[in-house]
Amino acid sequence: MNTSMDRLTDSSIGTMEILQVEPHTLEQGLLTAEEPELKVRYMEELIRRILPEEDEQIERIHTMIDQIHHNRDIIRVEQVSECFHMSPRSLQRLFKQYVGVSPKWVIRLYRLQNAAEMLDGLDHQDVLELAMDMGYYDQSHFIRDFKAVIGKTPEVYMRER
Repeated sequence: MNTSMDRLTDSSIGTMEILQVEPHTLEQGLLTAEEPELKVRYMEELIRRILPEEDEQIERIHTMIDQIHHNRDIIRVEQVSECFHMSPRSLQRLFKQYVGVSPKWVIRLYRLQNAAEMLDGLDHQDVLELAMDMGYYDQSHFIRDFKAVIGKTPEVYMRER
């Protein structure tokens, strides 16, 4: 399947469309393989048949996402585009094609995961201070984003840990 990943975002896709195998056939192949290793081998064979050709952009995307993940100072798309010497628009097109979401979305996800990790430790108890440390301009925007990604407000998250 050769399609832009943004077409798949927030959607489901069947085994027939991806693996070119009927769901019943897939189920039978997995159920008849008694050992876990045989189940894995069966799936590997199905996946190998449909692997796309090697694409140098994949490694580039992985490097970008690793940079976003590990560099907590990255809070804007422009910082990523400067780091990788490409325009913000080119970066957005690349993410749309290969990741299915915008670089801004990826940055936001990692920032909020970092915030949750900080709340797990005793580093931050003050939500306003944490919001500012994460690059947010106001506490309410941070709380709204945190809840959207983590599933609960920072206060509830801290109480439950």
